[in-house]
Amino acid sequence: MKKIAVCIPTYNHPDTVKDVLNQCIYDYNDYGVDIFYFDGSSDDKTKNVVDDFIRKGFPNLFYFHVEDKNGEERFNMIMSAEGSLSEYEYIWYAKDRSFCLEDSLKKIFEIAERHPDIIFFGMLAKFSCDELVYDNSVEFYRDWGWLATSMDVTIVRRETLLNKFYRNKYQNEYWRHFMLIFNELANLEKVHIVVLNSQCARLFNSNLTKSMWTGKVFKIWIDEWISANENLNEIYHVYMNKIIKMATSLPWILGGEERLMELHELGVLHPECLDGIQKYWERVSDVPFDIVRQIAEGNYNLKNCVVDENIKDLNDLTDKKYEELYSYKDVFLEYENRIIKLFECFLQVPSPDTLLVLERCLDDGDTIKQLAFMYMASLNRIKKIVKIVRMEYQYSYVLFTTGMNTFSDVSDKYQKTIYMLRRIDLGENEDFVFEGIEWLVQNQISPCVVKIMCEEELLANHIRICNTLATVYEELSQYEVAAVFSNLRIDRKEN
Repeated sequence: MKKIAVCIPTYNHPDTVKDVLNQCIYDYNDYGVDIFYFDGSSDDKTKNVVDDFIRKGFPNLFYFHVEDKNGEERFNMIMSAEGSLSEYEYIWYAKDRSFCLEDSLKKIFEIAERHPDIIFFGMLAKFSCDELVYDNSVEFYRDWGWLATSMDVTIVRRETLLNKFYRNKYQNEYWRHFMLIFNELANLEKVHIVVLNSQCARLFNSNLTKSMWTGKVFKIWIDEWISANENLNEIYHVYMNKIIKMATSLPWILGGEERLMELHELGVLHPECLDGIQKYWERVSDVPFDIVRQIAEGNYNLKNCVVDENIKDLNDLTDKKYEELYSYKDVFLEYENRIIKLFECFLQVPSPDTLLVLERCLDDGDTIKQLAFMYMASLNRIKKIVKIVRMEYQYSYVLFTTGMNTFSDVSDKYQKTIYMLRRIDLGENEDFVFEGIEWLVQNQISPCVVKIMCEEELLANHIRICNTLATVYEELSQYEVAAVFSNLRIDRKEN
């Protein structure tokens, strides 16, 4: 029997498909991993990309065109494991922008020889060993249900998980894969699940395609996500509310004020939608609803103002009308693009000199430009990152931005760092605290980053976090990372 079929539903993303294949096709071919594209595109561009790679001598590529806009038919074709897919032991249902490389494939195949029901990518939450093994699906849901929302992190064994799958079994358009994983696990008498440390098996993503869910974020992450969990087998309900909130309170979903400001800027969060989300808001986010309302109305972190030639200082803007500020949106967007380009120039040539140029532009005294910082969440983030980098230069730390070339990359790292700091701050689970500290060290997050982010996020236990990190870095001057984390014990009361 063949080992793994990567099954990818795609729709009008030929550039992404080409980018991903360019990066992973040699490794996949060497390991005998077959890739199946289930394409609902409105033209032949994706088909032509796949055909070009087949002509180049890659026999592990297969293409199917499926007239299907919402993905239901493609999902059913994949999970039914019909035709050629019945020849494989494992089905990997993946995004068209995701892929892994040789080191990860080697680890995946090692695990596959043990024939677990699920091989799972344990991203974002690192742990000290190479893998975690579960024989209880409820415990797996408790620890990883929040991450199983990502459709590409789960490789399922066809014989056990898909054996009783039938078409139209899972009707939730956005969470079919999530419901399948946990409901099918609940039907098994015995389960065997292996979660891989992201240091052993890592997923990468093409930057050419972003999430298409932004415009429907409240429908997907409130209405549909809550419904998906409530319709799971009742054995999971003991942890249901915890998992619902763990997923949605991620800072890049609904858990951060900057994210909500971004949704407002995009026209997604507005006063008309407040009544529909208020009833469920406490189940999905810790951001106070009063702040959500202010953001939706355009009043959060902004002075009610109107810009005219007589304004000399931001203090003059008090008691003016915010609505008239909207006319300056194009000016703000243009300024935002200029700052982001300048920031990316610094990333290409990271030096105190290029940082100084960026700082001077950020400190421009022009009133319109300063208003842009109150209006654009991205500009505020750049300002915070520049503050961090300046301190890191001062203390000769590894720069937070090291190795990154785009604002998007740095912003993602910033959000993930905040998420880890919040997990440490809560301190509800000692393993999660331990893993969070390890993630900070493994990613060379300096004390400057911790100090500034903890203060910005108003984390209650930021002194403990800084002290714990200082202890770890002190130990690292004498021991290897592995030795530190095998011996370190975090005392939440003392440290």
